[in-house]
Amino acid sequence: RRLDAVVAATGPAPFTGLRAGLVTARALGRARGIPVHGVPSLDAVARAALDELADEGATVLVTTDARRHEVYAARYRARGADDVECLDGPAVLTPEAAVALGDVDAVAGSGAALYPQIGEGRRSLAPVSGDACAQVRIAMARLAHAGPDATLSAEPLYLRHADVQVSSARKRVR
Repeated sequence: RRLDAVVAATGPAPFTGLRAGLVTARALGRARGIPVHGVPSLDAVARAALDELADEGATVLVTTDARRHEVYAARYRARGADDVECLDGPAVLTPEAAVALGDVDAVAGSGAALYPQIGEGRRSLAPVSGDACAQVRIAMARLAHAGPDATLSAEPLYLRHADVQVSSARKRVR
C-alpha cells in the first residue's frame, strides 16, 4: 500500500527511546517524501481509555512511568469520537500529586499499575500504553480540523531537563 504520512509518539517518555522513535519516523518520512505528524503518548492512552468508558462526558487521568518514583500525568476528556482534550498537564509529578490533579471517572496508564494509590477508589482501565490505532485516529481528527496543509508537530515532549550537562570548567591534564 501507498504510505501517505507517518504518525509518531512525541512523548513524554525517557529521552533515548523517544529520540530513537522520532528519528526513525523522520527518516522514513524523508526517504518517502511524506509528512511526519506527532501525537503525544498520553493522548493515545487517554483515547483508548475513553473508548473503553464509552461516556461522552467522562474524564480520565492518564499516568505513565517517569522513573524516579514519579509519573507523567495529564487529565483528559473526549473531543469528539476520535480526539481528546487535555484538561490538566502534562507534567512530571509524584503519584500523590497526580491524584490531586482533579476529579476523574477513571485512571489509565502504566503509572496507575505501578502506584496503586493513583487508582485507589477509582475505576482503573486496561490501556497501560497508547496504541498506533489511537495515535492515527487522533492525528487524522486533528488534521481534518486544522485543514489540508496542516502538520502536527513531531518535536519531542520533554518534561524534565537532561541529567547530563556539559561541563563549563576545563579539564586538567596531568
